[in-house]
Amino acid sequence: MRRVLLLLAALLLAGCGGNGASKVVQQTAQNIRDIRSGVLHVKLLVVPHAPGASQPFGFQLDGPFDLGKNGAPPTAHLQYTQTANGTSDTATLDLRTNGGSIVSHGTTHALTSSVLGMVRGAAKTAGTQSSQFLPVQDWVKNAKEHSCGADECVEGDLDVVKATNDLLGLARALGRDVPQIQGADADQLRESVRSGTFELVTGKTDRLLRRLTLHLQLGLDVPGSLSAALGSVVGATFTLDFGVDRPNGSG
Repeated sequence: MRRVLLLLAALLLAGCGGNGASKVVQQTAQNIRDIRSGVLHVKLLVVPHAPGASQPFGFQLDGPFDLGKNGAPPTAHLQYTQTANGTSDTATLDLRTNGGSIVSHGTTHALTSSVLGMVRGAAKTAGTQSSQFLPVQDWVKNAKEHSCGADECVEGDLDVVKATNDLLGLARALGRDVPQIQGADADQLRESVRSGTFELVTGKTDRLLRRLTLHLQLGLDVPGSLSAALGSVVGATFTLDFGVDRPNGSG
């Protein structure tokens, strides 16, 4: 339960914080802090390919949220699913104006006042940070934009070193002791990448994030410091999907 709450706090603290395509990405990143409500979808899946490696693992987070306005407390109904060792486990967070609870294995656990305060504090902080927690505008290279219906899409190559370091920073915020990749390790990381792609879908007029998808495939030859951070997970495919349906009631 504590891991779920830490993850939620980190996501809320994230703000949920050049050429034409780069400008679109930058505007969308800046506007993440303006998203106050919607239906959140987050999925991280890691598929190891090395012989004897562990089974696919990751998590998924889905559901509506409202950060509140005019002093109203935030509300949410989020389903969290964690996958590891070939099995999945699901818990549901129900955050109401007058309290909150987590349902796990058919049992409802009321949130204590201290935990409820932590979650509400994270939600209140969302959108008020002076700097973005995950600067996704720095993660894309060779960006190209094109229209995709009512939205604008940007596709490009993933700057694997910048993205990896920022995501490792998120891991540090969650209490993990992981390194910063730099110097010769950074060069080796770039060489180990078999593919890395960046896809962004944003509102054509409001520049509010609809979807961000990162896909990274690493070879077996990764820096020792990164290998230590990931444990035995080398030679793996990483996919991160982050999306918001109907941001601020749009669409």
